[in-house]
Amino acid sequence: MEVIFMTLKPKQVLAITTLYEHEGDWTSDKIAEHVGTTTRTLQRWRHEDEEFQAEFKKYLSRQFKGLRPKAIRTLGALLESGKPSVQLGAVKEILDRSGFAVEQIITLQDERENVSPLEGLNTDELRILANATKSTINK
Repeated sequence: MEVIFMTLKPKQVLAITTLYEHEGDWTSDKIAEHVGTTTRTLQRWRHEDEEFQAEFKKYLSRQFKGLRPKAIRTLGALLESGKPSVQLGAVKEILDRSGFAVEQIITLQDERENVSPLEGLNTDELRILANATKSTINK
């Protein structure tokens, strides 16, 4: 298991967890006050301190990794939605994340629809089909 926060100061650790929990809801001033530092120091950690940035990225990665199962279950539930536009959105998202582009799926479908029903039949099978068609037409 990956160890995080090994070399950070306690205030930096608190800054990372507070940024994760409250960024977007709290101002930088409020986050800095909560952490017990200045806004300038917080900004310096975020934009200039490579070690802080690396630990913050690792922390975010671990948090997002923990959300994946819930996200997958949510997509599955959206597939069962009664609303076609919601189902289509979920299908597109799943296919995109699986490495398929919707355009590829449509192209494959078009190619399958344009295949001749006679394709793959050997000469004997084609003769049998032709004779059956003649006898149906002559009736």
